[in-house]
Amino acid sequence: MYYVVQVSTGQEAETMELIKKKISPELVLDVFSPTLKYRRKFKTGWREVTKRCFPGYIFIESPSPQALFLELYKIPMFTRLLGKDRSSDGFVPLTKEESDLIDTLADKNNDRTVDISNVKISEGQIVHVLDGSLTGRLVKLVKVNLHKPLVNVSFDMMGREMTVDLGINIVVEKE
Repeated sequence: MYYVVQVSTGQEAETMELIKKKISPELVLDVFSPTLKYRRKFKTGWREVTKRCFPGYIFIESPSPQALFLELYKIPMFTRLLGKDRSSDGFVPLTKEESDLIDTLADKNNDRTVDISNVKISEGQIVHVLDGSLTGRLVKLVKVNLHKPLVNVSFDMMGREMTVDLGINIVVEKE
């Protein structure tokens, strides 16, 4: 089960490395912070760049959240395990649907990187996903930025609405 850990923004990679070094592999089956690819225009032209999907958060797969919570004290950087359930005095993992969404967007086999999705935009700014991470997923489209090109989508996670940018490649069909 995945648990969400809040960390200092910009310190995700360093914190994950410390967790891998200082916490037992029996408690941390996987630790990751998904990144996304998108295209950005520079003076020299368009280049593919990456950034964090969820700045300030990492995901840890662990069989024992209570022990993980205690072990996070070994990390000299800011870490806070989210999802404390006051009624059961335990930590709440992501639901199966939330974990599946994370696994679909940021595939383990793809280095937990969200690839650029190919989309077609028809009249009325309707976005049709042709292939990529967004294929077949029910997410709410918040904003389409055709200049970057990015789409901002939202979905529910841990009882809150989360938004994330995803890279798109606009496909123009020839007539």
